Amino acid sequence: MCVATLPRWRAAPEQPLPDPGAYLGLAQGRDEKVRGPVVESVRPLVQVYGLITVLPSESTTNHQHRTLIFSGVNSAGTQAAAEFFSSPENLLELRKHLKREGHDNFPAAYQVAVSAETDDNILLNFKYETHRVISTTPNH
Repeated sequence: MCVATLPRWRAAPEQPLPDPGAYLGLAQGRDEKVRGPVVESVRPLVQVYGLITVLPSESTTNHQHRTLIFSGVNSAGTQAAAEFFSSPENLLELRKHLKREGHDNFPAAYQVAVSAETDDNILLNFKYETHRVISTTPNH
């Protein structure tokens, strides 16, 4: 699980509060009128990938409990994986793919790859790419 805590910004009494326009990329002139957005560069949309891994938990029998791992090539890929898995529509799509392979239920262990389109690491959309079922039988 990834958890981020952002510190609160507090100004010392002698420090003025930051210009809100600076955070929005707005340039201000001497007469304090906003001239417009400052465009630093044009960023292309980037395709990234997310991965959902489902494994049986070690402390359970008969695959009653499972461990979920969401990962990605960056935070947007990880977000795409988590959003895919939290969507009933996407789980129905995954179930159809599994059914075509002869799985009536979700397997005990499997992986799902999703692709995502991002803009500056902000997730725009995502879709199912492929999956694989992981064998849970011990190899001796």
